[in-house]
Order: sequence, then C-alpha cells, then structure tokens
Amino acid sequence: MVKTTVVLLGLLTALPLSLPALTLPPGGDGEGMTLMASSATLPAWQQTYEQFTAMPNMPDRELFRVAVSGYERLQADGALGNSRYLTVVDFSLPSTDKRLWVLDMETHRIAFHTYVAHGVASGSLYAKAFSDIPESHQSSLGFYLAAESYQGKHGLSMRLDGLEAGFNANARERAIVFHGADYADPSFLAEHGRLGRSQGCPSVPQALSTPIIEAIQGNSCLFLYAPDTRYLNQSHLVKPAEASLADADKG
Repeated sequence: MVKTTVVLLGLLTALPLSLPALTLPPGGDGEGMTLMASSATLPAWQQTYEQFTAMPNMPDRELFRVAVSGYERLQADGALGNSRYLTVVDFSLPSTDKRLWVLDMETHRIAFHTYVAHGVASGSLYAKAFSDIPESHQSSLGFYLAAESYQGKHGLSMRLDGLEAGFNANARERAIVFHGADYADPSFLAEHGRLGRSQGCPSVPQALSTPIIEAIQGNSCLFLYAPDTRYLNQSHLVKPAEASLADADKG
C-alpha cells in the first residue's frame, strides 16, 4: 500500500499545475465534451473584444470583428495618425437607438456611446439606401479617416476622408463631415419619435460633438456599417470571411 501511494503521488506531482477547464453537458456522461479555449488561442480581434466585455452596451460581436479587421489593416499600413480610437456606427439599428460607439483601443473602454443621424435620402427610421454620389443626400458606408477639425455653421466640425472607392471616396468632395446638430439631440427624438436626418453627414448630439471630435480627430478610424451585401462582398478592407455578415443579416 505504501509503495502504491508513493507511485500515485509521483504521478500527480508530474502533472501540469494548471489544466484547461472542462465543460460537460447536462447528464455528465462526457458526450460532446469541449475544452475551454484559453485567451492565448483566441483570434486577436476576439481577445480585444473580451477585454471590452466588462463594458455594457458594446456593439454587436460580429460587427466588432469587421470593424477591428479594417482598423488593424489601416494601422498596419500606417494610415492612422490617431490609432487610440475606433469609432463604429451601426446603421442596422434605428435612429431611436444609440448606434455610435467611440472605442478606446488602449484602455479597452467605451469613450462615447450616443445617437447618430443618417442621410435624409437613406430612409426614415432606418438607413436602408446608401450612395457616394454628390447631392444624393444619402449616407455612405465603409471606413473613413476622421481627419481635421474646423469651425463651420454647426460649430466645431470634422472633415472625413473616405477610403473605399465606390462606397465613400467622394466624402470630402460631397462635404460629408462629422458635426453636432439639434435634430440629433435626445430632445428631438422625444418630440418626434426618431432623430432628424442630415444631407449625408453622421451628425451627433450637440453636447457631445466637441468632445468626440477633440478625441478622434487626427486620422483615427471611423467605420459606418449596414448589412449591405454589395459592400460586405466588395470592400477591400473587409476580410472575405466577414462577408458572411450579409448572409447572416438576411436570415
């Protein structure tokens, strides 16, 4: 008995100090047993998402994956003068929802989460039509650089440079800029049941426009998303695997 105990103790001390946790289905018979993946084995975008999970009201997980995919490509290309912030707009949501997030990629916190208006010709409650044609008054999807700020008729505003030909490359020519507007304020929403609409600009509540602009100006990444099949299949900044978002949204 003493010899058997010594052998068993020797085997136990030879085992690793930490083992992956096991998840068993109801019934405990081990059928379908899976190992919990360690964070080291997760894709980079998912590791980043997990670091944000302590924050409530995050963007959709799959949308986050697409946004980070483009952000990382732009960062690798040296296009981002301000890589601290990633701004995401989810136009699959109605204008009654807070559908703009400014994500702090250094601290993994949500810096801002607020309302944003879409173009008057893109739709009423939802943005459903998109164009990069001048005078279309529609919103344009895709990745942008949040460029330089300036003082305009809406106060402190910010010019945008569209990075995707065929989707948003005419943004500067169209004067598509980031600015505050009274029709994007919660008070307008409370009175009219939806936000007002712009001429294609992503407009935010006036009280937040200046602090957001001051944070993200200087060529940070801005991504305007909608479940648009043509965009998701053709964007050079969206990995082919992410094109499945279009199919998922149709289901």
